[in-house]
Amino acid sequence: MKQNISEHGHITTVLTEQGKKDLDLFHPSYRVKCVRELPLSTLRNQNDLYLDILQCEKAGLINVNISVDKTKQANFKNFLMSLYMQDPESTADQWNILRTEIIELLVEKLLIKELIKEIREEIKEEAEAFVIAKSKEVYRKLLMTGPFTTKTGNDDYMDHQEETKKAGRKQDNEIIKDRERNNVMGAIMH
Repeated sequence: MKQNISEHGHITTVLTEQGKKDLDLFHPSYRVKCVRELPLSTLRNQNDLYLDILQCEKAGLINVNISVDKTKQANFKNFLMSLYMQDPESTADQWNILRTEIIELLVEKLLIKELIKEIREEIKEEAEAFVIAKSKEVYRKLLMTGPFTTKTGNDDYMDHQEETKKAGRKQDNEIIKDRERNNVMGAIMH
């Protein structure tokens, strides 16, 4: 059932009164304003949208609803009824009526809610891992960037400097060489 919910479930956001006021075009989380029937499988494909949704939900700007495909839910109920009913064809039996009510309560009130909580937590962990991986990648690129260098190499610079000294002239836009730079590389720990 959990796999069915994660594959066929949908997420929808509904604005609160505060969200109607705050979530305008210039708000950084504007993209969560109109999430309608977005498949949960889309959120699982390395997306940071879910973290933005959680942040807005925590701030009281939106309410999040996760809906389950009703046919899949009915199929799961029928599967459980086939396991627990002695004779599924005879509904006149009081025990079968009681079993049917218990299975419906179990699926609708308990099981679906708990599975949605677990799926929300899994999607949150996957989104956090995605953001951490992207941050690592960008940070690594920044750390691997070398120091500033000119288009001409140091040899050309030295030759040019010697020529100006020999000629006895000084140019206004002459570049003065910096001291040697030490590159500091950071280690990214996981």
